[in-house]
Amino acid sequence: MPAPHLPGIERILCAPHALLARAAEGVIERERASLPDLTRTVILVPDLHAAPDVARALHKASGLPAVLLPRITTLGLWAAEV
Repeated sequence: MPAPHLPGIERILCAPHALLARAAEGVIERERASLPDLTRTVILVPDLHAAPDVARALHKASGLPAVLLPRITTLGLWAAEV
């Protein structure tokens, strides 16, 4: 039985080394109308060490010279503020 589709959650099937690039492409595609301003988007990462890699992947996937980045944070930090 397939898992139910949840809004805002997407299953990405790819090799582990390609996951970040594929996820960034998904964010860019979903938010294309807002580009280059992604400041209304929140991306949750396991720890903040991943934030620079996520930022680079989003910039590369956008194909633009500059992007206003989304909020990149951890679930714990985000939940504490919401």
